[in-house]
Amino acid sequence: MLRRKKEQLVETVNYYPLNLGEIKPKGYLETEMKSFVNSHIKKINTTWKMVDNNSFWLGGKRDMDYISLEYISNLIELGYQLNDNDINTKLKPWIEGILLKFSDLNSLKTSKNFDWLTMVFGLKILVKYHEVTKDNRVLEFADRFFKFQYNEIDILPPSARTMAGLSIEFELLNYFYDISQKDFLIEVKQKLERYCYNFTEYFAKLPYITEAKKYINKHLIWLKNNFVKKQEVVEDLKTAQDVMSKNLDRGVKKYLLSLGRVVAYNLSSVLEKDKYTDKFDANFTKQFVTELYRNHGLVNGLFSSDYHLDGKKKNCGTDIATAVYTLRAMLNLERLTTDNFYTNYADSIFYNALPSMFCDNYSKIQQVQSPNQVGLGVKDFYNAHKNTNLYTEQVEDSFIPASSGVFNSFVNSLC
Repeated sequence: MLRRKKEQLVETVNYYPLNLGEIKPKGYLETEMKSFVNSHIKKINTTWKMVDNNSFWLGGKRDMDYISLEYISNLIELGYQLNDNDINTKLKPWIEGILLKFSDLNSLKTSKNFDWLTMVFGLKILVKYHEVTKDNRVLEFADRFFKFQYNEIDILPPSARTMAGLSIEFELLNYFYDISQKDFLIEVKQKLERYCYNFTEYFAKLPYITEAKKYINKHLIWLKNNFVKKQEVVEDLKTAQDVMSKNLDRGVKKYLLSLGRVVAYNLSSVLEKDKYTDKFDANFTKQFVTELYRNHGLVNGLFSSDYHLDGKKKNCGTDIATAVYTLRAMLNLERLTTDNFYTNYADSIFYNALPSMFCDNYSKIQQVQSPNQVGLGVKDFYNAHKNTNLYTEQVEDSFIPASSGVFNSFVNSLC
């Protein structure tokens, strides 16, 4: 009888995330994070053009983008974890700017570079802000946004790139559902599922277990440069359906779903999608993660994917963005499943893969690339690149938001 009661108690144990700022770093971790902020983050704040006053989100003339929004999302966490007044002061115009831009969604959708993924990154920032401030404006906006999206997405179909990343919205929908218990949010998840790539099917069996050059060719690189990044604003349902059929093209999907960053970004999306449904299976992603590491794993806890998954080059370079996204995914999976199977991978990434990417005082990032770095361009397709394994102060825009999320992701996982 006692044993049975104990088993029942174990079954009812569950994890829940602490609100942002409820847990703060101390001692060695705090020292390292402050060094990271002083040497890496504050330099970005003063030199990176994506976050200057010309940003679309601050009323400037630059195009609306999600790269700067991802960075600001990480900055919110760092600012509140460290009680850093300099960071928090910088954030205020961004919060007000995003709320202002989002106040007229009908006008925003006519922007030449409107994209659902960008909108979701803006919402992600507001969620982080709401965790700390409980500002009711965020709840009011979220309600309007989800209704707007539900009604408009049929004639504003996502780009192929957005279809590969939009599933991060499932976590945000769950956040607001936990607060409001509105069944409509579950309906939004169900509709959104039609506009994301089917990661349930994809994760059922890892399709890319051989070397990248056997399934990625120059034609698919052309697709990336000429098609993948576009989102079209259309006027009727039939045209929208035609756009969706192009996005579901086998070659387009192969290009996107073999990208290491895309895989890492979506590792926890299936469980977020199925949360609060009878389809939720806490063990579903275990087999996929095992296969992923068996075919692409490195000893430092990260699967190798300078760009595309390559099952024959397990010693290829470690990509910063993929490392951070994998870390976050493992921590999310731990939270969703209460299984330390994922914790072990997260620890390996944080303690082994990520420190190797920075010099001692965090002033420089190590650029590591491998010969199959097809993302460098069609000209250099599968050619080895010299002088790429070095520490540098010059990093691409795509690396900056990812590298800024290293410590805050780990701190969030401590409880």
